[in-house]
Formats: sequence, C-alpha cells, structure tokens
Amino acid sequence: MLIMAVLLLLTLLSLSSPILSLSKSINIDCGASESYLDSDKVKLWAGDKGFTTTGKSFGNSLKNPLNTLRFFPSGNKNCYSNIPVTKSRKTLVRTLFFYGNYDDRSSAPSFDVVYDGKHRDNVVFTNVSQLNNRAIFISEVIYFPASEDISVCLIRTSKSDVPFISSIEVYGLDADMYDGVGPDEGLLRRNLDLYGFKNVKRDTFGRLWFPLEPNDTGYTELKTLAPSIDITGVPNKPPANVRLCRKIP
Repeated sequence: MLIMAVLLLLTLLSLSSPILSLSKSINIDCGASESYLDSDKVKLWAGDKGFTTTGKSFGNSLKNPLNTLRFFPSGNKNCYSNIPVTKSRKTLVRTLFFYGNYDDRSSAPSFDVVYDGKHRDNVVFTNVSQLNNRAIFISEVIYFPASEDISVCLIRTSKSDVPFISSIEVYGLDADMYDGVGPDEGLLRRNLDLYGFKNVKRDTFGRLWFPLEPNDTGYTELKTLAPSIDITGVPNKPPANVRLCRKIP
C-alpha cells in the first residue's frame, strides 16, 4: 500500500504542473482508504492504510480531508510509520485533529503526539462545548529527520480518553530556513481554531498563515500602497502575499 501511494504521488507530480510547487510534500488523510487530489487539483492526499495497522476509521459529511479520522480505542501507543522524508533535511510535520463530537460524548480527549520518537506535544482542546465541537487542534514541528522515514505516534495519557487524528502533512524546507533549529532540536508550534476558518494562506512550504483576530492584542497591521513587497533576504522566506504585522512594544 505504501509503495502504491508513493508511486501514485510521483505519477501525479509528473503530469500536473500546479502540483510541482508541493512536490516536497506528502499528505495523509487519516481514516481514508483511497488517494485523491483536493478540490483545487493541487494537493494529493494519500489514504492511511499503508502507514498504520491499528485503530478504526470514522467518516462524516464534512469536506475532505476532514471527512474522516482514525481513532485508537485500544493500546497506549499507536503509530503511523514509514512516512518518507529526506534524511537530514529540515522538515515541517503538521498533524491536525478535528474532534467534531464524532463519539457523541461532547468531551474532546486529551493525549500526546510524538514525532519520530523525540519531539512531543500535548493535544488538548479547551472550551470545546463553547465552540460547538468545531474546534481544530493543529500541532507542528520543524526538525531534522535522522533517517529516510519518520513516525507519528499517539500516546494515551488517560484511560478514559481515546486518541484520534485527522491528517498528517510533511513538507521539506530549504536549508537556510529556521537557522535557530539545530540538528538535535525541534521547533514546536500549536494552534486551536474553528472548522471553516477563512482567509488562511498556505505557502509553497506548506506553512499556514492565519489572519489577525479581534482578540489578538499587541499587534497592528502594516499597510502599503506598493504593488509588491520585496522579501529578498528576509529570514524564513515568508510569502509576499501575506499581509505583514508588527508587534507593538
């Protein structure tokens, strides 16, 4: 299954030029059985059967890749493995968790996600009932993989909580990005948002750029009348079409 998914990815990359900008990526739709192109015909999502052998799939009526998830009712540790990467290349791995009250408990679980056995994050939803079960938890890590494949594991931290996952995305980054991340280090980031969030930008490195919210204090928008913004030499290569913001001292 894994070999077929990778071959399908390479075939589609060779046939469709819009996908070439994302050729450094692999995207896994957790709980899905088949591979498919997204609605924009740009991004290939692979089913997860070639990457895990445990857990159960659950489907809903949402737009893919959030229309499926995989949950793990048994075992304290369940993993996705054999996810292909480039060894020693700085890599962004994103996991996304959309609860949506799939288990009819109206109580989102808490558990840990561990990237490649060393970078650990805690998946925790706050005020899920107030968000009408539309909360999406996003966890990301940037690090140097030590081999040609990586793993993403879900760790049960409470007997009453069942870990689950909606998707896994992996993107190769350029060598001169995130210079502060050393070979044995990882840069973790997390975000809690709502299903259907709008105006989110995705750049060629797979990074998500969220707009400022009304409750984001300490920031102000910088506006310019210039037709374009020169980002040559700017650290970490932000996309030119993302509106810049400045922190107020």
